[in-house]
Amino acid sequence: MASFHTRIDLYGANPHDYAALHATMQAQGFHRKAAPSTPRFYASSAAQYAFDTDLCGVEERERINALAMHAVNTLGRLGSIVTIESDAWEAVTV
Repeated sequence: MASFHTRIDLYGANPHDYAALHATMQAQGFHRKAAPSTPRFYASSAAQYAFDTDLCGVEERERINALAMHAVNTLGRLGSIVTIESDAWEAVTV
């Protein structure tokens, strides 16, 4: 299974905009909890999302990025989006 992580920054946004973004992203299959290869779960930062899929590679990353762009466009906002594919990561609480 491949895991993709998407970060969205909405320009000039307020908390209501981000609440709407969270709902739209969740409706498209994104989630805000990430699980590394340990039994713990971590909440993602404000506008960071995870998307798990059986597919991987450039085409799948572009598809997931397009889903995120659609979510931003439905809000009528401008912003920036970064989507990465991750096969391993580690989280540390300090």
